[in-house]
Amino acid sequence: ILEQIIKQLNKLIDVIKVADLAEKEYVEREMCLIKINAPVEHRAEALRIADIFRARVVDSSPRTYTFQVTGDEKKLEAFIELLRP
Repeated sequence: ILEQIIKQLNKLIDVIKVADLAEKEYVEREMCLIKINAPVEHRAEALRIADIFRARVVDSSPRTYTFQVTGDEKKLEAFIELLRP
């Protein structure tokens, strides 16, 4: 099944190279985009939490923030949990 996945990925226009790293050492990271409601009274706290997790604000509006955060699954889950109302 892995061979079929590699063949399908190679058909995509923007894919330059596909390599199976299962047998080699590698670094694994996940990336998550999270959009939250951020009314004025909660904006400073949301930014403080983002700073602790080294998340970046990639978009903002008067009522929302969109954060980009990278790391392992546990880090992302912890970040999401702290941002919950």
